[in-house]
Amino acid sequence: MLLKGVIDCPDLPLNVSRSFLQNDGYVKKINAHITKKIADKLSSLFKNERDNYNRYWDDINIFIKYGCMRDEKFYDRVKDIIVYKTTDGEYLTLNDYTDGKEDRTVYYTDDEKQQSQYINMFREQDIKVVLLPSMMDTHFISFVEMKEAGVKFKRIDSNLSDLSDSPEAKENSALADLFKDVVPEGTKTEVHSLKDEDIPAVMILSEESRRMKEMYKAYGQSMGSMADMFKEEYTFVINDKNPLINKLSSMEPETASLAEAQIYDLAEMANRPLSPERMTEFMARSRKLLDMLK
Repeated sequence: MLLKGVIDCPDLPLNVSRSFLQNDGYVKKINAHITKKIADKLSSLFKNERDNYNRYWDDINIFIKYGCMRDEKFYDRVKDIIVYKTTDGEYLTLNDYTDGKEDRTVYYTDDEKQQSQYINMFREQDIKVVLLPSMMDTHFISFVEMKEAGVKFKRIDSNLSDLSDSPEAKENSALADLFKDVVPEGTKTEVHSLKDEDIPAVMILSEESRRMKEMYKAYGQSMGSMADMFKEEYTFVINDKNPLINKLSSMEPETASLAEAQIYDLAEMANRPLSPERMTEFMARSRKLLDMLK
């Protein structure tokens, strides 16, 4: 897609159809040769002009990823020079990111602004987050997971294992019960001890169900009767190390009710935009809470 040129090949007839050329043995050999030359050139840039290669990457990565998925031989040639840009502006290969780790999980974001709270949580734990914002990336990471043993990509709002002192949910029904009137049906509630005490609650979303739903949307297919099977599985996670969470039970009932609804909406806003109706309720509740401080 990026290359234009002329190849002098006396073995190809001039007056032929496109379908003939696509199935001609000489054309396949030419294609394989060009693919090899491109891979060699990219490898040379990576080894000898890494800064330039990184600058080019933002413009050419979508074509390289497409080429990898279309031609696995091309992927085998360039897999060690595919780089992932982090939220801190670094360009890391898969080996750079997972070097020395038993767990070959790569954390990523597809919306740097919307998911900024999650990015900050990972940054405070010195965990790098890579940027994968395009629809091509959605397909590419599934392809890499299939090709590379043990590698798993997880969006930063789908996992708390590295952000919590308690990877497994705690049995704390008292805290969960405080939010039973604000958490909608279909959303699970869990209690964890997040390493960041300043965050009262976060929302996490199942990676698998989200990917499946995005795949159906990408192909323009109606979910129909499969909607329940591939629905987005949200979990509202309460941080029992947060001071505000621990004060809720001692507040006046009206104040506690307002605070609980506010905490839930803030957690959801960090994950996805509120609907217009929910935003109106949020703004009215915010004004009411401010009036209580007068």
